Amino acid sequence: MSLVTSVIRSPSAHHVYQAKLRKMQKRKNHLMYLQLTRWKK
Repeated sequence: MSLVTSVIRSPSAHHVYQAKLRKMQKRKNHLMYLQLTRWKK
């Protein structure tokens, strides 16, 4: 909960939070892609 409030207070923290989310999403997509290629084999 404190993380959310701090993000709302400062725009820089919000930017960092968005970047982290994007990185996590990219990693998830990459893992899914790897699993798909592995499954095709």
